[in-house]
Amino acid sequence: MPILIYLTRLLLYTRFVKTYTQQKVFLRDGNGVFQPSSKPRTYPAAAPAPSVQSVYAQFERPRKMADILVELGIPTTLA
Repeated sequence: MPILIYLTRLLLYTRFVKTYTQQKVFLRDGNGVFQPSSKPRTYPAAAPAPSVQSVYAQFERPRKMADILVELGIPTTLA
């Protein structure tokens, strides 16, 4: 099987889920020493790019990429 077809199938049939984590943040004080912030930061902090928001919004639970793309009317072939 050609590698491109293999990688495409791997992407389409893998289950994805939206995730996030908390990052510990360090801030520099007046003396130039880094101190831990009292508030963690959610990562990723930015919203996904507009071009992928409709896909990203579908991953509230584990789902195959192929199922999402079919529901959104996005082709799942390389043609």
